[in-house]
Amino acid sequence: MRSKPFHFIAALTTCWLFCFLPSARAEAPPEIWFAPLPAYTNARLGKIGVTDFQNLFTTDADWRHAAANVKVFKFLVPYLRTASDADLATAIAFLKQHHIAIAIEIGLLHDVPQCPHLEGHDGDQVQIAQRIKRLGGELAYVAADEPLWFGHSVNAKPGCNLDLDALAQEAAATAKAIRTVFPNVEFVDIEPITNFKEPDTAMLFSQWEVSFARAFNEKFAAVDFDIYWPIPWEQRVNSVFKQLNNQHIPVGVICNGNPADADDSSFLANAKAHCDAFAKATGSSPSRVIFQSWVAHPTRVLPESSSDSFTHLIVDYSAEFGR
Repeated sequence: MRSKPFHFIAALTTCWLFCFLPSARAEAPPEIWFAPLPAYTNARLGKIGVTDFQNLFTTDADWRHAAANVKVFKFLVPYLRTASDADLATAIAFLKQHHIAIAIEIGLLHDVPQCPHLEGHDGDQVQIAQRIKRLGGELAYVAADEPLWFGHSVNAKPGCNLDLDALAQEAAATAKAIRTVFPNVEFVDIEPITNFKEPDTAMLFSQWEVSFARAFNEKFAAVDFDIYWPIPWEQRVNSVFKQLNNQHIPVGVICNGNPADADDSSFLANAKAHCDAFAKATGSSPSRVIFQSWVAHPTRVLPESSSDSFTHLIVDYSAEFGR
């Protein structure tokens, strides 16, 4: 039987190892979502997206380490509307084989005749869900494209902005329609948190989440923050983050670079720095990080071994949590 002095020394040794030495983050690591954009020419932004998107889904694609750490792959509507059945079916089969859940990002609001087409408003939500099902996919998440901002707060023509209850009813109706195709799909709210001008943004978010839960009989599964990093963001992000935590709504963050980044390496370095800055500002890692871009960079997703590829960012970030 070990003596008491031995136990005392062992306890001191354990404390020295775990209390004083620097270590990796002790909290549960965030889920990683990946949402690269296939290359195309945008009328306003010019050439954007990655040139090798479809190569992600080939048998020998060089992102095995990154893929093992990706929980959810999020498809964006430009791809879902233009990809051939063969390409989309290949992508779906690859993700299923690698146990990566599928999400789509789309608006839950429908176009309003008297308004210009706004982001967050779409008309083919159910058709896209049906196409995914027809091609063998199981839709796990729908990420709503900024309904609070584009349906309530954005400075648009009169009649385009709904009050919270009317907005919630419309978003919930679309969500219920998608549920007829995928009964187990969950809904995530994305919002451009730094765009809002309301004096109490945290209270606005709180009221919106309550309105949607009342209309849908279920809360959003999470709220993902789309942050414009070049301006001061910490105070507003912190206040809304705390409010949503009080309502037991998980918070994610889109970790991207800056619009003015001149090359892939700058974008990726800034994206990782922004992930870390969010955790430092809030005192907690988000429930998930979403690696996504809608600007000119990065231009490639592969290979993960290249420091300026999008999948390398996943490897780099995962290493912070010992993965």
